[in-house]
Amino acid sequence: MKVAFVTYGCSVNQADSGLMQQQLKKSGHTIVLHEKDADVVVVNTCVVKSPTERKIVKKLETLRNKQVVVAGCMAQSQPEFVREHFPEYAILGVEGVDAISDIIDGNVKENTQLKRLNKAGMGVVHKDSCISIVEVNEGCLSNCSYCMTKKARGNLYSYPIRDIVRNVKNAHGEVWLTSQDMGCYGFDSNTNLANLLNQINALGKRVWVRVGMMSPQHAARIQKPLITSFASDKVFKFLHIPVQSGSNAVLAHMRRGYEINTFERVVNAFKKAYPKLTLATDIIAGYPTETDRDFEKTRELLTRVRPSVTNISMYWERPKTSAAMLKQLPNYIRKERTRELTKICAEITEEEHKKWIGWQGRVYIDEVGKHDSLVGRNFAYKPIVLKQGVLGSFVNARVTDAKAHHLVGEIV
Repeated sequence: MKVAFVTYGCSVNQADSGLMQQQLKKSGHTIVLHEKDADVVVVNTCVVKSPTERKIVKKLETLRNKQVVVAGCMAQSQPEFVREHFPEYAILGVEGVDAISDIIDGNVKENTQLKRLNKAGMGVVHKDSCISIVEVNEGCLSNCSYCMTKKARGNLYSYPIRDIVRNVKNAHGEVWLTSQDMGCYGFDSNTNLANLLNQINALGKRVWVRVGMMSPQHAARIQKPLITSFASDKVFKFLHIPVQSGSNAVLAHMRRGYEINTFERVVNAFKKAYPKLTLATDIIAGYPTETDRDFEKTRELLTRVRPSVTNISMYWERPKTSAAMLKQLPNYIRKERTRELTKICAEITEEEHKKWIGWQGRVYIDEVGKHDSLVGRNFAYKPIVLKQGVLGSFVNARVTDAKAHHLVGEIV
């Protein structure tokens, strides 16, 4: 059968879709790009934000004339919603990627069993001709008050280092190591992220590895060996460490498991070791208990740590979460705070980018940009727009200008 995929959400979901496609090809099915050409459409879902969920529901409504498999986090955490609104659709949970053929062949209608599947043992996923995605664990050790993903992905289950390293060995030039929380990798199996990176660093392969997001308290637990493992020229000097709020009171309500000083201690230690580090973080604006003073503390924190990348999300109450039971802030306050933080962070990013003008060094071209341009990444994972080059190649480039969301460069 011809099967099309529609994937929402994070790089973990992208990897899961890739694994399902590999399974289907082995079973004799054909993967097509467009839904109109497909006999079956697999919709790999996300439940992090309400707007995304609404988009998914609208998409599912448009597919009534197709055989549809609802996969991913919505299927796992809200199967009753899918059954009620789309009873004709099959349901496949987050650890059923190896059962996709059975679902499509009609042997099974629903599979949401959490069976602790070693996805790393299923092989590497190639996002495209330049980037590969390697999952390292399922689930996390946290229990955040606002998070639906935990209800879908469950507790931490780390994949064996040998399988992850083999996947990196078989990957393209750029590798995304990904999971719900990279920081706690291996805590359930007597190892850790630093050990994993050290084994990847020992590979005789030219590769650049982007380490996915990690919670501050877990990064702090392995801070010294983790910083050392980042020293390899195989690891992007890119630290994604979500803080979510600048207020300890809000963090406590969120059940994040750390305080601001832990976040800043890790960030400062990494910046001391790698002054040109790209810092990325996440902020939730308008959490139910966030006061004006709490919001001000978040603004102050961003001004202090100056992240180059800040993913700002307006708070959305999600079903089955304890935060949804709290008295909610009015939408206009949430929107106002989101807009204000977005403006502040855009200014910080542009100022930080200007510091790179004149830099020259190695760049890996990994993306086709707009207007016949190409986009490459340097050692700090900075996006550099180039007018020439070859996709998938390493070049020497010089940064000539800085914009809000990227740098501009030329090959030298």
